[in-house]
Parts: sequence; structure tokens; C-alpha cells
Amino acid sequence: RLSVFVICGGVLTGLLRAHHVPVGIEELAFLLGVTGWAVVWGGLIWLIYMGLEPHVRRLWPRTLVSWTRLISGRMSDPLVGRDVLVGALASVAVLVVRLLVSHEPASNVMLTRALESLRSTRQFAGMLAFNTIDNLEFALGALFFLLLLRRIVRNTWIAAAVLSVLFLQFSTGGTWQASWGEAGYGLLYSLVGVTMLVQLGLLPVVTMGLVNRMLIAFPLTLDVNAWYFGSSAVILL
Repeated sequence: RLSVFVICGGVLTGLLRAHHVPVGIEELAFLLGVTGWAVVWGGLIWLIYMGLEPHVRRLWPRTLVSWTRLISGRMSDPLVGRDVLVGALASVAVLVVRLLVSHEPASNVMLTRALESLRSTRQFAGMLAFNTIDNLEFALGALFFLLLLRRIVRNTWIAAAVLSVLFLQFSTGGTWQASWGEAGYGLLYSLVGVTMLVQLGLLPVVTMGLVNRMLIAFPLTLDVNAWYFGSSAVILL
């Protein structure tokens, strides 16, 4: 299910974000290329999950409980609801701390990504699909990288600390070198995310990442007269 979800999401992202031309052979070649890359990522997710999931289950049995219930279709399970709420709260809390501590403007890299979603409805949908799939891959990668580090250092919390530092680059979108504020935000995000990964499991981390991306990757407004209020309302809902 995860593999199929990643493949379909990857193809959808490529089709929505691309500039299409009325040339059949070019469109077919592009579709084959996008599908090929999506299958590569989907296959990689399948291989990693099948190879490492049993080890994660034995080492940290609680880590995948709510996640397994979610992907098996038990959407209304209380444990699933709890972890989703915890992940959303953690994401908002970290962003609030970032805004209170540092008043630095967003980097040009982050602004460019946010403005891309305003180009058209198709681009907005493409960014939504991309952030959903990319966040899922990122969270799974974090879990299994934590497992590999745990195998090396033989201590869960040392592995978690190392993972927090290594994932600083990804948690800020590569902008942590720009300022102390960005670096501090990235480190806080990584520490909170890895702590939840160890204590609660995968699902709250996936939720935290998705909510974080929704709040910073799309321009948001509560002004009903703003021309992008429609897309903002979709994200907030």
C-alpha cells in the first residue's frame, strides 16, 4: 500500500507541476520518465520497509502500532487520533517558538517554494501532492536511519541525538546556514521529531512533518478578500 501510494503520488506530482505541450510523443516520453522515477522511489520504499520493519518492530514494538492501524484502514481508532493530534500540536508549537524567538524574514528559498503554489490551481495541487509524498518518504527514512544508528552505537538516545544533528539540513529545507534563527529552529524541530519518534512512534512524526509543510510551504491568510484565500482555506481546513 505504501509503495503504490508513493508511486501514484509521484506520477501525479510530476504531471501537475510540469509544463505540458501539445506534442504526443513528448508527452508520452515525459509520462514514461515520471513513471520510471516514481516506480524507483516506490520500489525503494518497499525494499526498505520490508527489510527493516521487522527489526523496528522487535526493537521498539510501540513505534508502528498506530501507523499500522492507519494504513490498514482503521481511521477512527483512538490511538490513531491521539497520535495525529500530538503530531499536529508539536508542529504548531515548534513554529510558534520560531516566530517568538526570531523575527528574521523567511529565506528566498522558502519564499520561492511558497510562491510556486500560487501560479495556478494545478501548481497548487502539485505542491500539495509533492509535500505529502516527500514528507512520508522523509519520515520513513528518519525511522530506518535511526534503526541503523542504533545498531552502530547500541544506545537509542545517542542514536537519536546523532540523527537530530544529521537531519538538521532537511528540517530547514537546507536554509539553516543562513542564520542562527534558522539553525535553532531546525535543531528544535529535529529534536522534537526524533523524541516523538522514539517515545510515540512513526505516525505523529508523519503528521508533524505534514502540518509543518502545510503551514510554511503555502501562503496563508484569513482575509476573505485576498485573491489566494481559496487555496489558503483548503490548507487550513
